Amino acid sequence: MADYSFDDRFETVAITWSQPEAAVMLSMFEFYGIPAFALGRRHVSAQGPILTALQGIQIRVALGSLNEALDLLAEVAERPAAVRPYAFGLPGLYRIIVVLALLAATVMPVALALIGPDDGMATIALVLLTPLLLVFNGAPPPRTPSYFMLWKRTATA
Repeated sequence: MADYSFDDRFETVAITWSQPEAAVMLSMFEFYGIPAFALGRRHVSAQGPILTALQGIQIRVALGSLNEALDLLAEVAERPAAVRPYAFGLPGLYRIIVVLALLAATVMPVALALIGPDDGMATIALVLLTPLLLVFNGAPPPRTPSYFMLWKRTATA
């Protein structure tokens, strides 16, 4: 009779709110030969706001490699957290530029429409300022945390 006792379960070792961090963790596990996948990663790449409903991207590893994966994550947790810089170095200046871009995109087309007949200038102004709104969509968070489940490690003798 065949032995079907192979354990193919996967266990969650980390939850992240950032697609790049999920990709880095998966790459690290692949480098060390640990079978892993990210639950919810494809959903989030198609529709970003669903990340909150999914409660983050869950990084899962094979149960047989759980301790090795958690040891790697413990090494990562000991390092100081990376800080994402603001676009112009200062968060206050960044917010001022966001407000100015919003005002320019909303006021300029109206002002051009009031000045004279529509000769396409309002449309041109809107087309030129829309990329500013996309680039400066809001102040980014200084750090996107990942949550490592290090308590799942078993004690080694």
